[in-house]
Amino acid sequence: MTNSFLHKDGVVITVWLNTAKADIKADIADLQNLEETSDEVIAGMAFDGETLSIPEAEPRPIPVPESVTRAAAKIALNRAGLLDSVESAVAATESEEDDFYLNDAPYWRRRHPVIAALGAALALTDAQIDELFRVAATIDNAVI
Repeated sequence: MTNSFLHKDGVVITVWLNTAKADIKADIADLQNLEETSDEVIAGMAFDGETLSIPEAEPRPIPVPESVTRAAAKIALNRAGLLDSVESAVAATESEEDDFYLNDAPYWRRRHPVIAALGAALALTDAQIDELFRVAATIDNAVI
């Protein structure tokens, strides 16, 4: 079985199955990028001039959870060496509501104002807070 394919910039863009190169109409403007193979070929494969390969997919970013359990959040903070700093920051605000949220809320919500305030107090970026929530979600998933 012979398959033919057209490639551009190292990527297979068109495939003719069971068709020899000589049988493809000459109306293709870029015949120098027309190749023949006995291998299976699909559009989107990489072609380096000699070898066809399936390109590695970019890993998808792990979504930031909307909420995590309080226990998992505190474990994530502890592992990052931030738990004492968070507790000190809450104590410094002298806000009973912040203290209630930190110590009594069963879940911590990523977009809650207390989380934003604690992040600012500790000079954490949004990306760092997001990563702490991702870590906490893995702890929740490992426990369940």
